[in-house]
Amino acid sequence: MLESIPTIISTTKTLYELSKTLKEAKDEFEKEQALLDLHRKISSLQQEMISLKEEHIALLDFKCEAIKEGFQLTKDESWKDNYSLHETTSGVMVYISKPQPDPPTPVHHICPNCYENGIKSILQPDNSAMQFIKHDFICPKCDEFF
Repeated sequence: MLESIPTIISTTKTLYELSKTLKEAKDEFEKEQALLDLHRKISSLQQEMISLKEEHIALLDFKCEAIKEGFQLTKDESWKDNYSLHETTSGVMVYISKPQPDPPTPVHHICPNCYENGIKSILQPDNSAMQFIKHDFICPKCDEFF
């Protein structure tokens, strides 16, 4: 986009010079030739301006999408404010829900690994057959024990 601006400035300068030539032309042929050059340069300048306008619109679209994505990321991460770190009875750190008055939400734990990846995965009680290793919870998303 920025590389088009010097071209537009140069073409405008040439148009000015051609209009001076047209004014100073002595015979009809010189006037017709200068007028033809002037029309060509005007057409070229219009094409450059159209191209510049298209690039400007594309940049505005890109900016709009970036703003939407930024808003979406901010919106998606807001749920993290409702959790704090908590140590389980087995000494493992997980995230626990903060009390929510409206609407009331039951206390629950979420996986710290999934939390860091922006995923809200509610930990489930560990009812596995491995009785010799006691875990309080298991994550249904990443299968991690806590």
